[in-house]
Amino acid sequence: MVFSSRLHWVAGAIAATLPIIQRFFPLLLRALPFFKGKKSAAEATPKSPSNSFSAMNLEQALQIFGFDDLPSEEKVTQRHRELMQKNHPDRGGSDFLAAQINQAKEVLIEAAKKA
Repeated sequence: MVFSSRLHWVAGAIAATLPIIQRFFPLLLRALPFFKGKKSAAEATPKSPSNSFSAMNLEQALQIFGFDDLPSEEKVTQRHRELMQKNHPDRGGSDFLAAQINQAKEVLIEAAKKA
C-alpha cells in the first residue's frame, strides 16, 4: 500500500504527532504515579504503633530506656532523644524499634506525671 501512495496521509499524521509525543511523554511518565498511587482513606491512614503490638507496661519501658527506677520527665526526654538519634528509621534504624522507643517514652512520661 505504501508503494501505491494510498498510505501517504497516515505517514503524514504519524510524522506530525511524533514531536507532540516526544514532548508530552516524559510529563505523562511523571504524572503516572499520581494517578496510580491514589489510595482510599482507610489505606492512606497509617496504623498507630500502639495498635500493631500489645500495650507496654512500666517495667518494659524502664528496660528499653535503661533506667532502674522512675526518672524525671527531663531525663526521659533526654534519653529518648539519644535513643532516637541512634535508632531513627531515617538513619538506618528500624520502624519497630523507633515505635517501641516512642511508646516507652509515653509510658514513662505518664508515670512521671502521676508520681
